[in-house]
Amino acid sequence: MRVILSQMKRMMKEVVRAGYKVGFLHGRRLNLNNTRRASLLYEAIHKLFQFKATTVGHNRRHTSIMWKTYHNTMQKNNWKLVGET
Repeated sequence: MRVILSQMKRMMKEVVRAGYKVGFLHGRRLNLNNTRRASLLYEAIHKLFQFKATTVGHNRRHTSIMWKTYHNTMQKNNWKLVGET
């Protein structure tokens, strides 16, 4: 379970980094005290996590991807968000 917890922490670190990148988060503390604020964060950053499908000719359904798939894709891309070089 330690590995899974570590992976989840890494994904949350990247979500926070994306939030700062788009200007949604300000200051030091992540304040998602209600579902509305969490939904607004999602709307602000979801395009930074829309990676292209690895198979030619396939479209990826981003709404049904589990966090672990995002983790593996980001790890493979050296933790770069979409649009970062």
